[in-house]
Amino acid sequence: IKANEKLEQNENFQKIKHSYEESVKPKLNAAGENVKNMIEHSKPKLEEIKSSAAETANAIYEKSQPALTSLQEKSKQTLEACRPTIQKAQESASNGLNKAYEETKNAIDSISK
Repeated sequence: IKANEKLEQNENFQKIKHSYEESVKPKLNAAGENVKNMIEHSKPKLEEIKSSAAETANAIYEKSQPALTSLQEKSKQTLEACRPTIQKAQESASNGLNKAYEETKNAIDSISK
């Protein structure tokens, strides 16, 4: 607090403060007002862009929906078509493992005898 009081009593500080109040502060206020006006002025255009973007996104969604549905259906059909092959491969692998197990067990048994 004492430092502030000494600063307020300093003649050079008073000159700088006066210069700021008379010259810099009004320019800063004017610049701030300009920015505020630019923002206000741009709001309608931003809303227009936002609306247009939403419309475009909806149009893209609507146009792509049939293709996506078709792709989903084809994927489902492909999976169903492959299911018997997958099941046969699983059964074959299981049978192969069972056979290998039996042969290994028999080999171990014959060595043990």
